[in-house]
Amino acid sequence: MPTGTVTQGSGIKTAITEVDAGGTLRLVGDLDIRGIISADTQFTLDSTKIVTSELGVLEGAEKGTATSSKVLVADTNKAVSGLGSIGLQDSNLNIQKNSADTNDSQIVFKKSRNATVDGHTIVEGPVGEGVGDNLGSIQWYGSDGDKYVIGAQIQAKLDSLPGINDMPTELVFSTTPNNESTVVDRLSISETGDIYIHDGKSLRLRDNTGANDYIGFKANPNTTTHTLTMPATVGGASQYLMTDSSGNLSWSSIAEAASVRASCKASTIGSFTMASTASVSTLVLANGEGGYNGSGGFDNTNNTFISQDGFSLSENDRILIKDGVNSNDTGISNKWNGIYTVGSLSGTTLTLTRSTDYNSSSNIKTGSYTFIENGNVNNGKSFILITSDTVNVGVSLLEFSQFSVGGITEIIAGTGISGGSSSGSVTLSIDFTELPSQAPNLVDKIVMLDSDNTTDHLTSVSDFVTLVGSSLTSVINSSFTKIGTGVEQEYISFTTSNEINMCINNTPKLSIKNTGIEVSGSSKFTSSSTNEPVITIENTTNDSTSGILKFIKDKGAAGASGDTCGLIQFYGDDANQDQNLFSQIKSDIISHTDNEEGGRLTLSIASHDGELQSGIILSDGDAEDEIDVVIGSGVNSITTISGKMTTTGITIDGSEGLKIKNGSSGPGFMELYEDSDNGGNKIILTPPNGLPSSNPILTLPINTGTLVSSGDTGSVTNNMLSNSSIGIGTTTISLGSSSSSLIGLTNIDTTNIETTNIKAKDGTSSAIIEDSTGIMTIGSSVLTTTDINSGTIDNTSIGASTPSTGVFTTLTTNDQLVVNAGATIIGDNTSEITLNVRGVSDQTSHLFNIETDGGDDKLSVSSGGQTTITDLVATTADINGGTIDNSTIATSNITVGSGKTLNVTDGTLSLKDNQISGDKVEGGTIDAITINTLTST
Repeated sequence: MPTGTVTQGSGIKTAITEVDAGGTLRLVGDLDIRGIISADTQFTLDSTKIVTSELGVLEGAEKGTATSSKVLVADTNKAVSGLGSIGLQDSNLNIQKNSADTNDSQIVFKKSRNATVDGHTIVEGPVGEGVGDNLGSIQWYGSDGDKYVIGAQIQAKLDSLPGINDMPTELVFSTTPNNESTVVDRLSISETGDIYIHDGKSLRLRDNTGANDYIGFKANPNTTTHTLTMPATVGGASQYLMTDSSGNLSWSSIAEAASVRASCKASTIGSFTMASTASVSTLVLANGEGGYNGSGGFDNTNNTFISQDGFSLSENDRILIKDGVNSNDTGISNKWNGIYTVGSLSGTTLTLTRSTDYNSSSNIKTGSYTFIENGNVNNGKSFILITSDTVNVGVSLLEFSQFSVGGITEIIAGTGISGGSSSGSVTLSIDFTELPSQAPNLVDKIVMLDSDNTTDHLTSVSDFVTLVGSSLTSVINSSFTKIGTGVEQEYISFTTSNEINMCINNTPKLSIKNTGIEVSGSSKFTSSSTNEPVITIENTTNDSTSGILKFIKDKGAAGASGDTCGLIQFYGDDANQDQNLFSQIKSDIISHTDNEEGGRLTLSIASHDGELQSGIILSDGDAEDEIDVVIGSGVNSITTISGKMTTTGITIDGSEGLKIKNGSSGPGFMELYEDSDNGGNKIILTPPNGLPSSNPILTLPINTGTLVSSGDTGSVTNNMLSNSSIGIGTTTISLGSSSSSLIGLTNIDTTNIETTNIKAKDGTSSAIIEDSTGIMTIGSSVLTTTDINSGTIDNTSIGASTPSTGVFTTLTTNDQLVVNAGATIIGDNTSEITLNVRGVSDQTSHLFNIETDGGDDKLSVSSGGQTTITDLVATTADINGGTIDNSTIATSNITVGSGKTLNVTDGTLSLKDNQISGDKVEGGTIDAITINTLTST
């Protein structure tokens, strides 16, 4: 092939078909490949990148395709990113490291919550009961003939919250169990380094034989969290491991374990309290102390015994105290535990003394035990001391545990066991009739016989349910009649053809038939989910029918009025979370007579006091096809009908009457339509706006007829009231006509009467009121009191008229009395006239003037504010100031007429020199001095 250098832009286009073996094709610039690269040996990339979204097939047909989302990018570090998946056919994926150093090949899993390559967003750890992010997984799949199914997995996931340079991770190993298709967590290594075996499985240490025997360790199903700590040294011969209450294992001597102590008559079953302070060797009990939970203890009423675990001890009896003592309110402590001897029972107190074989560190040894002879709880049991440290009496905490040693010494036939022996091999024959009957718990074990006739067991009832559920597909037996228990007579019965009955106490409660389902007794549907439970009645037939909810009352006898046929009740929580009845729908019988059956349907609700009140009652009427409807209960009940209501009649029977309101801003109204085929013409009755708060009452007459008709303007006029009349007393007047008399009218009380002519008779005389002329009296008509604001008297203005004698006794004007110029008001010869007048500011002459017959002024009040009295003799005058005869009082003369008196009794008469004229002053006093006669001299 040609050799040389091809420069950019040279335009050389030569097909390179082959490079000889050992040859090298070197490109200094970019390589734009439009075809396929095939290399027999190797294709090497140093710092070159292959970047493309259209890379196509990587290696051979159907070996994998790089798409726009799966781009192969080799960077300067020879790292590959953006690779979707790699498929290998008939080959292995090898990771090889060739370097003269300690570095190795690595598979690195990285996780970031940032969607950009090499972008960083912190991953998330578990929050609450949630799980943390997974950092990476290795999974193994196998084909089940149809698809690939996972078989195992190793997964790294966050165990707690991460942070800067803080990535707490748990490594979880999972496998798929038999007959399953998902992995189950088996073992995990926590971020603290602890190793966990999940789901109660065991840690098994196998031997090196082909039998693969093993020793397994597993947790008790009911265990509490604790750790067993191995001893620091290797044990010797005749030693065994024993744990203390903290889980620390230590080596103990078998000889000490066999260090049996003399038996005890009884033991404590719980801690007790004593008022005195315990000593290293004694416990002193007062009356009533030493018992457990209010039972047993020392009783010195008869000075006879102390009771423990239901057994009464005597003096010198041994007792094991193993559950702690609260001495002198210092708290319960196990340091007072041990074997004690009962002292004298004849005193007011009882002393318990540590037994001589169990009272020092030399004889209180780990592994020493004693047998309990009596008691309701601990009879026949042995208890061993498990405290591992050297005992310091009165200081060390002595902990006892139930213990058996030496194997079974005797088997006595009893409940659940038949036969017995005292030595050698014992064959047990289980008599199931002697076993107690009880419902199994899910954690109970089930004994079973394996296929090899060896006895095995399932660890729990749940395992049995799982086993049956996974292997048992159906149970069909034509001879089946019942499944259940015969003790309580609770079973499922198949005795009736096409019917399954679930029975309680031999009574069917649920019957499933080919026609439907029947339930006897009360049924309850519960759910903690929103909008549940839901009861759906669905009919899928292609017709007009539907499902039916049917209530049937079958009392086995004749029905009666008041029998309830069906009841639906609705309960809810009140403020105290008490279940309260808030509403119900009830159907009952009103009439049970044959062919006259009538029913009643009542809708009731709790009416503001928790008690049900009927709201709507639909009941049988008094005749066929009549239904009575009652709405509401109580005088203040409100019935609202949002739309229109059509009825043939309304009867209101109550004290509230009919109230019509308009929901808008206008007044209430009533529409009365004409009688011609219910046409559109109508009369609307409506009240005026601005009604007074007194709520006027309109009382209708008892006579038949048309009362009123309204014109277009809404005002009532008499010319529209044709063929109508008004009755007053014994007289009836037709409206729109005239009448010469009204008899029986005693009073007219109105603010306005508009009329052309009204005549009121008084005997043979009459008073006529006319809107054009005013009011006049004729004949002997007398107006006792008249309030005249304006107008005329005797067809002339009031100011110019001269009323006849005796017409007015009192004339009062509330506003003004206008008297024209020259007019006169004259009193009669025998009586006086009282005239109250208020002046008018624009009068140019006298405001008020009283004259004599001769025209002489007697009293005149002028517009200038002056009052003139002429020829007026005053019997008594009270003058507070001002002037008399246009001169001040100080310069005027006051003359006291003959027989008259100038009275200054309540005031003071001050005189100066030469101000007393006359010859003498007779009588009276001056400054309490009696004046007989005072002459001018």
